[in-house]
Amino acid sequence: MFQFTTTNVINSNKDYTTGKPLWSAQDAALDKPASLNVKRVSKFLGPNVVSIYKAEANDPEMAKVTIDLSQISGTDGESYRLSVYIGLTQASQESRYANDLILKGKPFTVDFVWKTSAADVAKNLVKTINKYAVMVYGEKLLNVSYSGAYLTIEAVNEYQRFRKVNIEKFDKDAYFGRGEYNAVRTLEDLDEQTSNAALTGTVEGYFVGKEGFGTYSYLLHNLRIPTAMRTRAFGVNLDENPIIGAKYNQYTIHYCTDRGVLGTNAVGDTVKSVTTHVFYVNQSVASEFEEALTKIAPEKGIVKVPA
Repeated sequence: MFQFTTTNVINSNKDYTTGKPLWSAQDAALDKPASLNVKRVSKFLGPNVVSIYKAEANDPEMAKVTIDLSQISGTDGESYRLSVYIGLTQASQESRYANDLILKGKPFTVDFVWKTSAADVAKNLVKTINKYAVMVYGEKLLNVSYSGAYLTIEAVNEYQRFRKVNIEKFDKDAYFGRGEYNAVRTLEDLDEQTSNAALTGTVEGYFVGKEGFGTYSYLLHNLRIPTAMRTRAFGVNLDENPIIGAKYNQYTIHYCTDRGVLGTNAVGDTVKSVTTHVFYVNQSVASEFEEALTKIAPEKGIVKVPA
């Protein structure tokens, strides 16, 4: 109730309704403090600004796993399977991954027979997956490729996460001849990499994945859901709709205003109002907006934080 926050998307310094500058900043002069005026938001006075934070936009990186099949001691004719379980981050609630558990997820399993060499196995496994569209559900849900004996599985969107990637060997003698699969190579056997690019196709390991920040998709999911009211002709604040392909830096202003004697806890009890104002600024005008922010920034300046 008492946490007041505004959130605005800025694509240009031209006001949609008047054609005038959307924001303007003034340096301190005589008895007037420095200020930043953003139309339809507020006029921010420098002495009242507690802090300003900046988080730069970044592109998503897809989750990726590369397994070196030559690390498996397979012989001709032995039965194996690739067992993959794909989960989703909380930012996605795609129904194709719905199940009876708390967190969404979907399994994929591909049986294969070990033949000749690890390189041949990797080649034939990818061929089988692509031929029978094993990892397709309406559309392709995973990308699979190989380089020599290295098998690479990569997500197709920023929300997919590899919960399990196992190479499992079939033990036909287990359970009195009924058999079972036992894992011989898992994610736990691989080294975690810091980026998708680090897995070049001939480097074994896995990358967890990273959601984008300040992207068109991010704003569409979290700030500007494309409802009928938002996308209709002559809709309110159409100039704040995110632009496809654009990236937006986030600027957060913590603002404190002295309200005077308004408290009820004691005689002469003074009150201060603390509000938060978040701006997602198109990178095409972000430097101009940031320059205006520096005029009202506190002594510590604009603090950069990881997105």
